[in-house]
Order: sequence, then C-alpha cells, then structure tokens
Amino acid sequence: INIGIDDNKFGAIPPPEPTLLDGADALDGWDLPGDMAASIETSGKKEGTGYIKGKIPAGGDYMRFAKVFPVNIDSKVTKANGQLTFWLYIERVSEFKEIQAQISSTDNIDATRYGWSLLESANLGIPALREGWNEVKLDISKVSYDADGGADLKAIKFFRIFGFTNAKLTSDLNIGLDGIRFVT
Repeated sequence: INIGIDDNKFGAIPPPEPTLLDGADALDGWDLPGDMAASIETSGKKEGTGYIKGKIPAGGDYMRFAKVFPVNIDSKVTKANGQLTFWLYIERVSEFKEIQAQISSTDNIDATRYGWSLLESANLGIPALREGWNEVKLDISKVSYDADGGADLKAIKFFRIFGFTNAKLTSDLNIGLDGIRFVT
C-alpha cells in the first residue's frame, strides 16, 4: 500500500478586528454631570474626528462619562483573550483618590458588570496613570471586581468611567475620553 502526504502547514487564524464601542466623536447618548461642561474637541484628539472633553469645575469632586448603547454590542472577545482599551486624558492625576472603568450587559451598570480600579495599576498590569493622555489597555481577565458573574461580552450595553477627587477642587480640572474599543 502506497501512502503519501505532502505540504502540511500550520497557519495562524488572524484575530478579529477591534470592535469599536464608541469613537467619542459626538456627545449623542453620553451622560455627563451638567457641571462638567462637556464638548467635542478636535484639537489634540487621539483617534477619529474628535474626543469628549469635560472638566470638573472648581468646587467639584466628581467626574463621569457614561453611555447606554441603543443596541447590544458584541465585543468579539472573551474574558480570557480580550482587552477593553481607550484613551483617557487627565490634567492632574494626583487630584484623584479613585477612578473606575466599567462595562455591563444591561442598562443598569450595577448589574452583570466588570469593573477596573484604574489607580490600582500594579494589580491590573498597566502603567500608572500620568498627566496628559493615557492609552489604557485593560485585560478583561484581570477585572478588579464583577457583579452577577460579570458582563456578557456578546451583549455589551453600558460603559462608564467615573472618579472622585481627594477633596473639592480649587481650580478646574480637564478630563478627556477617546476611542473606546475591544481588542484581542
């Protein structure tokens, strides 16, 4: 019996393209506190046509960028292989005692969610936040906490980033958000 085999190869399957959660090029659907005076800025953007700029005014101590998406978004990643990435601008990081990023698969951010405490950078395996633009790459496998078993990554419905300052601010503090996506 003659048997032959020829030209066997192993090939890598390319990862899926990044899934854009929001380009932060428009304020449509974004929920920011009224005193943050949100706007779309084109100068200094990191991706797309602009970024969301807000500020915590003097006397304030809280910032939030939150969005409920009109349809569920399939992140095309898993907890084992995925990252949530975005650009975050912080004028003075030392002012903050807490900054968190969260995703949920319901329109209630306090249910079926994953969250990351961004100031605990060593635990997350990311560089410490610095003044100016930060490219934040959060491994979904290294969440700081979850609720109800975590978000369904095939049905993301809510994104939020928020933070509290150490004390009431004595001067305005600029914050920016750009290019939120999932990557493998």
